[in-house]
Amino acid sequence: MNYEEAYKELLNKYEKASKELESIKDAYHTADQIVKHSNRALAIINLNREIIWMNERAEDQFGFSFGEVKGKKIFELLVDLKTDFSMIPQALESVKNGCSVESTYLVYKKDRTEMWVRVQMSPLYNRKSEIDKVAFLAQDISQEKEIFLKAEEGEKRHKLLLKHTPDIIYNIDLQGKLLEINDAWTRVLGYSKEETFAKDGNYFFFPADVEKAKAARQTLVDGTALSYNIDVRVVAKNGEIVWLNTTSFPIYSKTHEIIGFTGMSKNITTQKRNQTIRELLSIHVRDLVCMHDKDTNYIYVSPSIKEIAGYEPQELVGKSSFDFYHPDDIEKIWKYREANIKGNVEVGESVQLRFRKKEGTYTWLELTGKIFDDSFTGSMAGVTVCKVVDKKKEEEKKILAALEDEKKLNRLKTGFLQFVSHEFKTPLSIIKALCEMIKVGTEDNQIDVEQLTKDVDCINTEVDGLSEMIDEVLVLEELESGNLNLRFRSQSIQSIITDINERLSFKNKKEMKASIRVIGTPQSVQGDRKYLALIFRNLLSNAYKYSERRPSPVVTINFYENQCVVSVKDFGIGIPQEELKNLFSNFYRASNVGKIEGTGLGLSLVKRFVEMHSGTIVCHSKEDEGTEMVVSLPIVFTNEG
Repeated sequence: MNYEEAYKELLNKYEKASKELESIKDAYHTADQIVKHSNRALAIINLNREIIWMNERAEDQFGFSFGEVKGKKIFELLVDLKTDFSMIPQALESVKNGCSVESTYLVYKKDRTEMWVRVQMSPLYNRKSEIDKVAFLAQDISQEKEIFLKAEEGEKRHKLLLKHTPDIIYNIDLQGKLLEINDAWTRVLGYSKEETFAKDGNYFFFPADVEKAKAARQTLVDGTALSYNIDVRVVAKNGEIVWLNTTSFPIYSKTHEIIGFTGMSKNITTQKRNQTIRELLSIHVRDLVCMHDKDTNYIYVSPSIKEIAGYEPQELVGKSSFDFYHPDDIEKIWKYREANIKGNVEVGESVQLRFRKKEGTYTWLELTGKIFDDSFTGSMAGVTVCKVVDKKKEEEKKILAALEDEKKLNRLKTGFLQFVSHEFKTPLSIIKALCEMIKVGTEDNQIDVEQLTKDVDCINTEVDGLSEMIDEVLVLEELESGNLNLRFRSQSIQSIITDINERLSFKNKKEMKASIRVIGTPQSVQGDRKYLALIFRNLLSNAYKYSERRPSPVVTINFYENQCVVSVKDFGIGIPQEELKNLFSNFYRASNVGKIEGTGLGLSLVKRFVEMHSGTIVCHSKEDEGTEMVVSLPIVFTNEG
């Protein structure tokens, strides 16, 4: 064979192979479409039971997307407590041995609803003819299973009910005529069997419910339902309306045609009446109405509990009401209950308490209760009516807060008036007297320049004191009104204190001057320079003022890692121990200050501004030995040179 013939033969083989490949692709595509759109769920799992593929029907049927289940074990996804596990290992072993297995299982969808499936598991072979996968083909047979289970259950129930039940058991034909009934019919409605069989079945229904019963039966005839359960009204022999909860199933002939119906009817007249009452309470009564047994357990809880506290009524029934009261209110409500038992509670007398809501917070209720003897149980019982008073308690809280603010304001006004009458009157009297003396000296032409200088200096001192007092009062007013805003910047405490010390020493015109010691590496403090200066000016001024003719004050500035601690220590008159607790109150001055001038506002302002700088202030003092004021302020680290 020459080269040209060999080439043609090879080309023919290639074209033939290409046609076969296209045929295989078409077959594969067709098979893929069939699998994807099959009405049966199909999953491929490996021998470790892990899902490696499934079709769209499986996603629809079980509720899982392929991405959610890929690589997960199929039975761990689908089984639950009611699933029979015993068949699964044996079935898989059979498949591994090359057999196809069909079984019925109760499985669970993604939302955990139950579904009965008929499963066919078949082996899948690789190219080496080895079984390495399993095809899992599932068909939903829930409806079929439901029919079987209901039929089986219905047969058992029918036998037991006929023998023992107080409820009505009946058989009727397709038109609703009664064919068989038990004695409960007569006990409930008063008709004898003879009277019953002589009437058309629809005769006994309340007129408005005749069509309802016919429509329910028709669903069984049409096959749109396997059974029905309805509440209908019938008319008893004495003319009273009786509510029956009726469950009915079709009766089939040997040729599977429906020839009638069988069922059971339960007298639910009392329940319907109670339901109507509950619905009326739920719709029209917003207050919480409860009944309690002798042990304070709930017997009945009105539906309004859902809106008030988030519970369903049945969540509270059987539980003690005291389990839901705030611990701080237990004693109060217990005393109210004891007084109620003894008959010592006036009509309309109530108690307010906090009731725990389902989500954990509390709501305020105003409870009115009544204890009575329950003839049904032969023991004590109680009924309570509660209304929500959260808004009322909030208003009370606001009123009390307003009253407290008013009292605080009145105390501040009283203190201010006392302060003005005392502190302003004295320096003004001194100024007036000095002015009179200067005037007299001027009129007599007997001016003593040295004395005049002293008098003017005294006037300046008193004016400065008044100016300082006015400044402090204005600052206090800004604080109380909430109009004061601090401007925080990085500040040098050492610089502020040094500057204040120089000014006070110069102002006093005395040799006394506080010594300043710095320990640690100086760091910045975040704050408002004006009010930081106010803090330390007050502390240093007091140290000078209350330690005259004694050793000079000592200021120690300690820089720690996270805070700056400033100690201002004097060796003056000190503060009585029992008065330390009032030291930072507005207008308060210790009893041992004598004639030393002061407003009683300085330390009050100091404490407020220290706290506004996130700091603390502590006083250590002993009478006649001295006082140490310690201020701690947080340090702010910066990269500034």
